[in-house]
Amino acid sequence: MNKLLNETLSGNISPAALANLLNYLKMTEAEGRLVLKKDGEIGQIYLEEGLISHCIWHDKIGPLALTEILSWQEGVFEYEPDVFSPLQSIEDAS
Repeated sequence: MNKLLNETLSGNISPAALANLLNYLKMTEAEGRLVLKKDGEIGQIYLEEGLISHCIWHDKIGPLALTEILSWQEGVFEYEPDVFSPLQSIEDAS
């Protein structure tokens, strides 16, 4: 695991911030869970070696959940290193 990401990261979601955050996590080959919250809604994105491997939002998983979360224009996020999903709902997220 990348030593830069041994700590939790958190911040606000803005139109460009989420894309920039996912690019950063990819470049650093992050492994963990990104929890996103907006208006009482919670989405989760799991990463393995910087790539998205699983995504959950409400009763949706995989690409449908990811599409919804990526459309968010506001909210907050928290990245938790070393939290892994037992499922893989996204095969190729490069």
